[in-house]
Amino acid sequence: MFTSKEGRFGYIPDFFLPELDMWAEVKPLGFTSTELRKARAVACHTAQCILLLSGQPEDTYWNVNDGETEDYFAFESYSL
Repeated sequence: MFTSKEGRFGYIPDFFLPELDMWAEVKPLGFTSTELRKARAVACHTAQCILLLSGQPEDTYWNVNDGETEDYFAFESYSL
């Protein structure tokens, strides 16, 4: 579990993808600003990207944050 410096929240991402050296978090309907802040904190704390997946799986673009900026980088993915 990750805890903020201020101890305000505890957070465990849904998955760690060792082959990609990144975390993954899954939400059915998107991410709140609080959830995005927590995900970014994990990326900053671990120096690993976090993959944010939301909605029904389909051919789409996914968002990744590297923890160094507030920007999320899109990459294309395809469902099976």
